[in-house]
Amino acid sequence: MKRKSIGLIYYGFLKPMVKYPIQDVVMDISEPFVYIGTPIRSTNNRSIGIPLRNLFEHTLVIGSTGSGKTYTVSRIVKRLWEIKRDVKIVIIDWHGEYGDLLPEANVLSPFNY
Repeated sequence: MKRKSIGLIYYGFLKPMVKYPIQDVVMDISEPFVYIGTPIRSTNNRSIGIPLRNLFEHTLVIGSTGSGKTYTVSRIVKRLWEIKRDVKIVIIDWHGEYGDLLPEANVLSPFNY
């Protein structure tokens, strides 16, 4: 059973502890790519993307709980599907999170098999 997050509760005495470094995009992507976003702090506001050729290998997205892994993967899948409709994508979703994020997908519960 999935637990619901209650979020972060505090009374104003906590200050943000993360100071993001300047993140400049140093590589131009001159081939088809899946757009990911823009850096939090950047001097040039360029887009960040993953070249399509790199998505047809194994892909790993890691991060702490609540850091946006599921959302990021759902955006990558959605954008990849918009660009290249003939690609086959399989997500094994033990927690039932992708059904809401990808409503146009055919969702099969792993617990039924």
